[in-house]
Amino acid sequence: MIAGGLACAAMPRWLIPLSIVVVAGVLAAVVARVGGEASPTPTPTAPAAAPTETTPAAAPTGFVRFHDEQTGIAIAYPANWARLESPDPQVVVVATLNGRDSFLVRRSELGFEVTAENLDAVRTLTDDIVTAEEDVEVLAGPEPIELAGLPGHFYLYTFEDDSGERGAHSHYFVFRGDIMISLVFQALPADRFAELAPTFDAIAESLEVTAPQE
Repeated sequence: MIAGGLACAAMPRWLIPLSIVVVAGVLAAVVARVGGEASPTPTPTAPAAAPTETTPAAAPTGFVRFHDEQTGIAIAYPANWARLESPDPQVVVVATLNGRDSFLVRRSELGFEVTAENLDAVRTLTDDIVTAEEDVEVLAGPEPIELAGLPGHFYLYTFEDDSGERGAHSHYFVFRGDIMISLVFQALPADRFAELAPTFDAIAESLEVTAPQE
């Protein structure tokens, strides 16, 4: 963890507590809209096979591997990026290159299952999370994706930082049953995004999600 002011004052903007309120408020509407496609109390079926436990892959050269056994989330990021501590219990890991360019992984429990078949039903949720702030300009998405073998949506957008500077986020939402995993990559200012995109792609492609520790 970076000492002193950087760990606090330079925490990425998208860690603000408001984001939790937005997600909670939108979830109630999404549950009602989804109906039978993604029921919060699914009809019991035959027990599914237990998820296969795997050891996270080795980190690419120049990267370090983060693995949270409690959530089953593993991801690699450049060794010269510094991990920060977040006051948000939903944030699994957050790291920064310089206090401005950064990424985080968030894990949220939805209360209903999402699959590739009903992915469109949660687009309202992901749209509303992305556009919760008035200054957001969506450049691309939502685009259906598969990341770490999981279905999801991808967005690219710009936003206005507290200082008035425009930044850019690439934002992945992927779903494992009733768990939503969000990856947010930040470039600040926005014109740094093209330079950072290969690194962001490498971090995203390293994501692995296994069964959480009992």
